[in-house]
Amino acid sequence: LGNFESAKRLWRLPLKSRPTAAIVCSLGEQLVAERNVNDARDLYAANFGQLTTNKDRTEVYLAAAWLEEKHFDNVDRAAQLIGHAIEESPGNSRALVALSRLEGRLNRRRNKPGRGAARKRLSDVC
Repeated sequence: LGNFESAKRLWRLPLKSRPTAAIVCSLGEQLVAERNVNDARDLYAANFGQLTTNKDRTEVYLAAAWLEEKHFDNVDRAAQLIGHAIEESPGNSRALVALSRLEGRLNRRRNKPGRGAARKRLSDVC
């Protein structure tokens, strides 16, 4: 337990021959946990084209989108990656929910300053 280097070595072995979303995402999560977010970003980018199924590519696109939003504060890139996930699997409910949640967070960000300004104006008047 706790031997992350050993786990990473084991995860990297199949990346060379037959990567899967489970392996790419597990290794990516480990890199993020170790605060190697640039390495995780590179890992996802390097493996999009290596994955053989739409389902696997969709999962990695969603993981990469989460990384872009949470660790790089790049919501435009996150939205683009979710868009790629939807293109890969148009009926994938996880991708559609991810897009909906991202749009909700963006709307809350946009509306937050306005609401605060309106409250301030109301308190000034009252």
